[in-house]
Amino acid sequence: MNPYCGLCVRNCTFCVQLNELQQLLRCDLRCSGRPICPFRCSVIIRNDGSGHIIVSNNNVRHKQNSKICRPIRTPLRSIIKQQFNVGASVYRMYQNSLQARSIKERQGRNYDATGKSRAILQKIKSEAVTESLLSLDADDGLLKLNEQYRNEVNAGGKVPGAIQLICKYPCQVIVFSESSIRLYDALLKHKNVVVSWDATGSIIKQNNSLQLLYYELSMTLPGVVTQDSIIPITFMISDAHGLVNVLHWMQLFRHSYSKVFPGQDFPRPSMVLSDRAQVFLIAALQIWNSETISQFLHRAYRIVTNEASEVDYKLTNIHACLSHVLLSVRKIVNKLLDEKIRNLAMWCIALLINTSTWKEMMHNWKLICFVLLQMHIGGETMNVEYQDSLLDKITKIRADPNICGIMQSTEPESSNSTANYGQFDYDDIDEDQEQNEQFSTYISQTTPSRKKNDK
Repeated sequence: MNPYCGLCVRNCTFCVQLNELQQLLRCDLRCSGRPICPFRCSVIIRNDGSGHIIVSNNNVRHKQNSKICRPIRTPLRSIIKQQFNVGASVYRMYQNSLQARSIKERQGRNYDATGKSRAILQKIKSEAVTESLLSLDADDGLLKLNEQYRNEVNAGGKVPGAIQLICKYPCQVIVFSESSIRLYDALLKHKNVVVSWDATGSIIKQNNSLQLLYYELSMTLPGVVTQDSIIPITFMISDAHGLVNVLHWMQLFRHSYSKVFPGQDFPRPSMVLSDRAQVFLIAALQIWNSETISQFLHRAYRIVTNEASEVDYKLTNIHACLSHVLLSVRKIVNKLLDEKIRNLAMWCIALLINTSTWKEMMHNWKLICFVLLQMHIGGETMNVEYQDSLLDKITKIRADPNICGIMQSTEPESSNSTANYGQFDYDDIDEDQEQNEQFSTYISQTTPSRKKNDK
């Protein structure tokens, strides 16, 4: 067939069988670029199964910078909808279809497989979403979905269904099942399990309405599954980012756990990972420890000073994501410090974060203060001992590829001081001697020339 044109059926004729050579079907095809493109042909199917294509005008003429495309009809439309139903994106499907076009299709500007724009695929996706809805009204559809899940998911169990709470004012939808509760209990029996939760406003979007936040509590097992294999346990949709909402969500999950495992204590993870949001930090302490933030700080001090009891070690610890912390610190550093010492300050903060005892924390803080104050004040002497000691400690944490990756992610994409930032790009440095020389060079560049004292 003609790969240059977008062929459309102009008319179809069905004939009555009169003899063995009688044609059963005749379709006249025209290019969608008519009247500029004169190409036309006919397809004839006979009753013996044979087919013939008769081209009455084989000239192809398309207007420059115009796209040729026939309408996407129901059969192809249904296939595209199935792809959207399993998670395909409009952008990716459109790009893949563009790349799959043959050379002749590109020469003829034929867009049969993609449509003239992404808006066509977006419209088909909207149709697929509409067809999958139980009701055009969101509230009515949610109630029907809840009823459907209660009949299909664990109907005779202790925690039937999947949607456990629907509230309109304030908007709150809580989802978990008995299977997810049992999975939560089973995973926490393994060592090194990671429990994390987060909230995002980019999952659910609705025009002309309040922003809806998607909360999710998830778990993963390092060394058992890949790092990206996160297992969702429960999620909540809410229009507020408040402590009350998060506590209500997790208390309902905890209450359902007591139904599935009567008489058992709610399992307590050793650590809960989140971003820097106060809501998650305070909620984690209340849910798993029945502890306030003040009590946690006192317990943390007892741990780092080696005065903790056995109970202190058994309680859940909260862990704020290092990437979020350093990104926040980077904003403050860029605002308050001179550009020459910004990366040095960032590595000093990373050093403080990666300390585990109070004694080590105070020692590192004194080193940082001595070095930065000497660089700021200047003078005739500079104590190299403090400089070398600080360098040695920073060198040790630089060996961690995770920390290096996070530090690089906090750096601005473009900067006028590329050379200064390059002083702390440690991925390609292997020798400690070379690292010491670079650090010393950096210190000397940011302070006036002076006589160094090796005391």
